[in-house]
Amino acid sequence: MKALDAEGVAHIVALAKLKPDEDELIEMVKHLNRMVGFCEQIDEVDTTDINPMISVSDCVNILREDVEVASSISSSDALAGAPDRKDRYFRVPQLVHRDE
Repeated sequence: MKALDAEGVAHIVALAKLKPDEDELIEMVKHLNRMVGFCEQIDEVDTTDINPMISVSDCVNILREDVEVASSISSSDALAGAPDRKDRYFRVPQLVHRDE
């Protein structure tokens, strides 16, 4: 794999919305290239006779049977005490704001 250069790392850093100074960017280039090197070493391991794994654990999920819902509260009853609503929905304050 081709080594990452400062321009490539600067692009990754911009996508992550980080603002490192020049020295930090140089350190990031070194660290990321070192990580890529580790991945290349792992890629060299012969895994032809190794079965793919879904998990490193032998744990198995134990799920219950689905049960039928006996009764439910109506939309109007659920919304009766809501501080803010629109039609049949609860309205909540916006939590995520986009940079424009």
